[in-house]
Amino acid sequence: DGGTVAGGGSETFAAPFSGDAVLHITPEYLLGDLNEDGFVGQTDLDLVLAEWGDSVAHGSTPDPSGDGMVGQADLDIVLADWGQSTQQIPEPATLLLLCGAAVPVLLKRRRKS
Repeated sequence: DGGTVAGGGSETFAAPFSGDAVLHITPEYLLGDLNEDGFVGQTDLDLVLAEWGDSVAHGSTPDPSGDGMVGQADLDIVLADWGQSTQQIPEPATLLLLCGAAVPVLLKRRRKS
């Protein structure tokens, strides 16, 4: 039995378990991340708007569509990726475990003071 992962393309894989599962995939890059800071937001939108309607070299920073014109296609790409990040954020259980491990260290430091 396998599953399908869809994103820019799809890939089939053999699942090491049976039943339902949720697979979280963090993309390596986002087309809408024009300034390459790992997050799609206002700065990326500003880059598109600053060059709106201009002809640019194919694939240049404000032209993620690669059509040589900064316009609606580029805005659509930024908006489709809006708020997404390529940075890994720990799942809540991992974060709780890390915080729990830090408490004894902090208490030990406090006693020495």
